[in-house]
Amino acid sequence: AIVLFWCLTEDSQAETTSAWEDPCEGVTTVPKSAPNHTIFTSILGKHISSGSVNGITTNVVDYTALRSDPSELRAYLKELCLLDPELTPAEALATMINAYNAIMLAMIVHYDPAESVRDIEGVWTMDFATLNGSKVSLDDIEHGFIRNQGTGKRGLAGQNGVRGRVHAS
Repeated sequence: AIVLFWCLTEDSQAETTSAWEDPCEGVTTVPKSAPNHTIFTSILGKHISSGSVNGITTNVVDYTALRSDPSELRAYLKELCLLDPELTPAEALATMINAYNAIMLAMIVHYDPAESVRDIEGVWTMDFATLNGSKVSLDDIEHGFIRNQGTGKRGLAGQNGVRGRVHAS
């Protein structure tokens, strides 16, 4: 299942004009195993709760709390800098879905959009984070790795018998 995040914010005084510092700068060693997804699970457990948006019960993210201490999110993003090439298709798909969600969270934490992630210029196409040694955009992850659109080959989703798209609003 793909998790969609709604924004739950208070009036934020966050400094969003500073430059994004990629946590992968200077990482040069390849991990011996898959990324430590327990870090991301911990982030989700701390910052996502059941709530209501416009009368709809859904999961909401407390971006204000996440923004106050993004160290765990940055640690998880660092796990994605250089991936183990021996991941199974299922492990690789889970990693790409988590990477997409973690990068989206990082973009929202950094840019603090007023209404929607679509308020971030180039949200889908901006090479914002490093994944397996290369700068990537959210489109790269969804359409390249997960769906492998336009190549004639099945992406990770197809290799795992999964259909669908990744979307956020």
